Amino acid sequence: MTDSPEPRVPAPIGMPKLGTTTTWGKVVAWLLAVGSRVEQGAPVVVIESEKSEVEVDAAASGVLRHVYVEPGETVPCGALLGAITATMDEPFDAGAFHRAHHHPDVDSLPLPDVPPPVPRS
Repeated sequence: MTDSPEPRVPAPIGMPKLGTTTTWGKVVAWLLAVGSRVEQGAPVVVIESEKSEVEVDAAASGVLRHVYVEPGETVPCGALLGAITATMDEPFDAGAFHRAHHHPDVDSLPLPDVPPPVPRS
């Protein structure tokens, strides 16, 4: 049996798709403050979907470097919630990381209800 390699840091924390019909999630609470040490597999954020509240685990060990979605905000599945880096001192471009790892599943979101146009006389 071979050990699977530890995920590389920086590592994204993304909004998971919790079910086949899940299209969004709401951040309920971050369990750590930015700058706190996190271990791979430890819960870092609580999210709520249509059916339940769940804890999202860290994909890598390091520090919670950046939070992109604050508690109370609702985002589509695949959205980037936060970032983990090895240390707080290493160079980190939050904007570039967001562009590389933010992949919201907007195609699965329902279209907003829009009333039909009013006929002009």
